[in-house]
Amino acid sequence: MRDVLVSNAPRGLCLALALLAGCRCEGPDPRGRDAGRRDAAGLDAPGLDTNEPSLDDGGIAPADIVVIVPGTPADAASRFDDPDDTGADTAPDILYPLDHVLFPRNVWSPDVQWDDPGVAGDLYRVRFSAPPVTVTAYLVHTGDGFRWDHELTYGQWRLLTNAAAGGAMTLGVDRWIAASHTVAHGAPIELRVSAEGIAGAVYYWTLGAFSGTEGRIVRVRQGVEIEPTVENFMPSPPIDSGGDRCAACHSLSGDGNHLAASLGDGEFGGVFDLTTDLTATDPPMLFRFSEPWYYAAFSRDGSRVLMTDPAQHTHVLDGRTGSEITTLRDGTHPAWAPDGSQVALVVHANDAWNPTVGDLATIPVTGADTFGAAGPLHAGADLASAPEGGSLDAYPTFSPDSRYVAFQHGTRTLVSADETRGALYLIPASGGAAVRLDHASEGDAYYPNFTPFMTNRDELTSVYWVLHYSPRDYGNEHAGTRGTHRRQIWVSAVASDAPGVDPSSVPYWLPGQDVREENASAYWAPLPCRGSGASCEDDGECCTGHCGPNATLPMACLPPPECRHEGDSCETSADCCAPELICVGGACVATVI
Repeated sequence: MRDVLVSNAPRGLCLALALLAGCRCEGPDPRGRDAGRRDAAGLDAPGLDTNEPSLDDGGIAPADIVVIVPGTPADAASRFDDPDDTGADTAPDILYPLDHVLFPRNVWSPDVQWDDPGVAGDLYRVRFSAPPVTVTAYLVHTGDGFRWDHELTYGQWRLLTNAAAGGAMTLGVDRWIAASHTVAHGAPIELRVSAEGIAGAVYYWTLGAFSGTEGRIVRVRQGVEIEPTVENFMPSPPIDSGGDRCAACHSLSGDGNHLAASLGDGEFGGVFDLTTDLTATDPPMLFRFSEPWYYAAFSRDGSRVLMTDPAQHTHVLDGRTGSEITTLRDGTHPAWAPDGSQVALVVHANDAWNPTVGDLATIPVTGADTFGAAGPLHAGADLASAPEGGSLDAYPTFSPDSRYVAFQHGTRTLVSADETRGALYLIPASGGAAVRLDHASEGDAYYPNFTPFMTNRDELTSVYWVLHYSPRDYGNEHAGTRGTHRRQIWVSAVASDAPGVDPSSVPYWLPGQDVREENASAYWAPLPCRGSGASCEDDGECCTGHCGPNATLPMACLPPPECRHEGDSCETSADCCAPELICVGGACVATVI
């Protein structure tokens, strides 16, 4: 347990932090007749005592939080009044988060990681400032096993992101050098925070040994109050003809309830219902397509699946039965626009799995199960002189408003192959010039996928959020991946209107991943749940969190018996408790306060 002191904060705020962050509060309890009152998050609400400090003009209560990590001297703060150190390369260098990153307002607290020549006995001060809130942590270098990192609690971080929403906070790390009793000040960085949050579940392919076979699709929940952790929700996917169990290339339906997956290294594929329990060996499938299967994309309502095979043949299937409806021109890496108006494919590729050449094409949807002729969107060879080189366009993905297509350009798609380079680009879905997403692509970037969200960064700017994977360093070698070239999932904000310039922000690392694993091919979808009126077996299957009998079914998803709190699943914003909570990605998410 950390020793946390909160000063200059309303008593109610401190009590809330006591629940969220493990802090201790000084002074008598003034709650009186308001004791026991709860706010929309289920926390102690501030009392009505007139002696409480007033809120600032932005509605945020001032707070100065000091954290003393166990084992750290109680007088650590006073050591940082010692003279400045003038030596070269003695100050901490912040490696993560990245300077000028843009975080969603409700992202999980980042693990601050730094590098310096510190030794046992040195002290560190990690300070966040988002006026009127400041959080300062002191920790001691403990010798062997010290990781040069510190992570705030959920409650501490949320105070900061609430204060910085629509703006920015600063982060600095300083070092007190025990040998000289001097202070080396690290250069501070800026962390930007969007006015709104995003939530849901991210599904990605992790490449690890699973009982002798490689490849599982795992899930990490985001934007809720529970710390993100890897969920191996389908540990034993259907077996292939060789006796192996491998799930790899995949896609998600727009409602987050259906997963299309390539199985057995492309030997076959099919669709799974994510609202059912898939933990059994050979879990149930909505349908199995017993032909070679590589990539897939769902239509807007999930009723159709566009699937491509190793020969780059395309098949439009019924999303529930798997019956074939029609075929399209040959291609690979399909994507379906969220508004249903068109699909995108990589054409002229020299291989379906690991091509080195390929162009982008779009096909209009002209009616129910009817499609027009394919037209060119972008030629891979047009970017052969780009920094990453190559003549391959790959993995198109539509923005949530269907206005843009992001794609990977580079030398090939298989990152484990020699001399693979990749970067992300953005192009209007109607055609035009492609813009390189330089900030997102530093250190190479691959396989972009837009999340379903378009949110307000501030009062003037809206942003998309793009998943991708990269072998770039995450933090240091003690707590992160530095030096391993290990693939991890990252998220970049992309401004929705920034013509002719790089609209991307430097990315943040997707919280909850295992830094020991190779991770790729990420898709963000709403939390899987069943809507009102659907059959169910328990509360956890329902978006409303309530399963019971209705007029037509013995057990069905019903309206919630009480309002849903922040982080709870939801079907509509009306399910959420407070006006500042909206249903985003299947969860109640706070808007800017």
